[in-house]
Amino acid sequence: MRPITKISFGIVILAGVVLAQSPQLAAPETASPSEPGMYVCKSGGFTKIIGQIVTFERSGSLLAFAATGGFKAAHKNVQLLGAHAQTVVESKPVFYFIPAKQEADAGVDAGDIVLVHLEEKQKEDRRQFETGAVGKWRFSSGISLAHQVQLVRSQDKPGTYKITPAAALDKGEYALYLTRGEGMQPYIYDFSVQ
Repeated sequence: MRPITKISFGIVILAGVVLAQSPQLAAPETASPSEPGMYVCKSGGFTKIIGQIVTFERSGSLLAFAATGGFKAAHKNVQLLGAHAQTVVESKPVFYFIPAKQEADAGVDAGDIVLVHLEEKQKEDRRQFETGAVGKWRFSSGISLAHQVQLVRSQDKPGTYKITPAAALDKGEYALYLTRGEGMQPYIYDFSVQ
């Protein structure tokens, strides 16, 4: 067995320092998802949120609208079944969105996503938000500002977008509402903050 000389010991130490400082050999960071869809970052990994097409919209009371001569506005609401979403997130979630090919070809990106705070209708086991209203002196179309929550959007890499709420979310029911354009129905990715 050969004794360790000062030179060989110095080489071993130098090699250790070089390897420790080498960026290629550092522990890899969690990569963003690569398949189309909406994801939430959880414990260093990603959970895909299964979206659903907006298929049901309901008007408010047309009788009250007619009886008051339009002074009581008739509201149009999107409704979701169930008191709570399947996906549960923390109060400051980080989402990643990759448009499907058809969406990307239509120019869909993170700017087409709106974060919505849903009204909870416990007795009726559903959640909803307003998408329009008509009254005597008013007409509105689109998601009511009263239901919208401010988002911060950025492009993580080409075709992959990072989305976070501008502030921590309160406990409740929420959805990311995606307008897809070109005759495609909007999509909703719902989640709960508990």
